Amino acid sequence: MYAKFIIYGSDCDQHNTELKGVSNKEGNSVELVVPYCCQFFECKRMSYKKFRVSGSDEYYKIIAGMGGHCVLSNMDIEKELEFILLTLYESDGTPDNYISAANSVLYIMNDSGKTIDKLSCRNDY
Repeated sequence: MYAKFIIYGSDCDQHNTELKGVSNKEGNSVELVVPYCCQFFECKRMSYKKFRVSGSDEYYKIIAGMGGHCVLSNMDIEKELEFILLTLYESDGTPDNYISAANSVLYIMNDSGKTIDKLSCRNDY
């Protein structure tokens, strides 16, 4: 299975990749009107869930005890926040990595690349 995070916003990825964007719905890339970046993950088994927290106490309660937690986007945890948490599992079924992002869309794809599920969250409204 594959997971693809599309993270929106000009400060979308603190781990790097170059920003992409589209200027209109035909896909012309003239000016980055809607900037985004992508991150791909591959794993035999994964789970995902969207959370809404009202501050840092709730956020830290959720991520407490997570080894290997990676945050893909800048998240202001001092106020109300919606984010997606993706969990990747090892072959024996134990959680291996936790990946979270706000202002993003998560696409879950099968081995042939067909999207089988989608989850989105947004905080800048």
